[in-house]
Amino acid sequence: MLKQSDSRRQLLKLIKKNGQLTLNQAIEETGLSRTTLREHFTNLEHEGYLKRHSKREGRGRPELVFKLTDSGHRLFPSSDGLLLRSLLNYLKTHKKEDYLDSFLNEYWNKKTEEAKHRLKSGQAETIKDKIKILQDYLEEQGFMPNILVADSGMLVIEECNCPFTDTVKETRLPCKLESKFLQNFFAATLDRVTYIPNGNHACTYHLKIVEMK
Repeated sequence: MLKQSDSRRQLLKLIKKNGQLTLNQAIEETGLSRTTLREHFTNLEHEGYLKRHSKREGRGRPELVFKLTDSGHRLFPSSDGLLLRSLLNYLKTHKKEDYLDSFLNEYWNKKTEEAKHRLKSGQAETIKDKIKILQDYLEEQGFMPNILVADSGMLVIEECNCPFTDTVKETRLPCKLESKFLQNFFAATLDRVTYIPNGNHACTYHLKIVEMK
């Protein structure tokens, strides 16, 4: 009998190999019960690893089809990180850091514009509104954020994951630009009090809000 973690991995591998999978196909491939597989599909979907859509064939009822999300694909081995580090090292070795700086600045400028658009479309009028928008945005970007207002009134932003780990091993510019992004988002002064590259479990920022824009 497969353990739950083993059966989940088997299910994810089947979807990866086939591109998509229905419940009936999963039953046939794994031999697991319909109830167990429904639970796995539901949990993996709630965790953000799967997405579903309906497919109709013939006159029967539509059948649910499951595919991997981007997060689901990232569960599988990838050499992207090594390739990126090699590229960054190549640019530095050949004295082309200006290309790297230009790219990273443009990347974060686009992120800033995206965030401003969300603030405008979300009609964020209070700090609470802005926190919710930032929380959702950073979550989508892979930072695993915790954001709260301390008793002192200080805004605390804790990012438990760095989605740019391999880049930061070659240049700390993304960290500098991220800090600038947060300052622009809140129009606030900012202090970084913990830092993942220094061995901390998270990057933590303290912001003193000075105005709303």
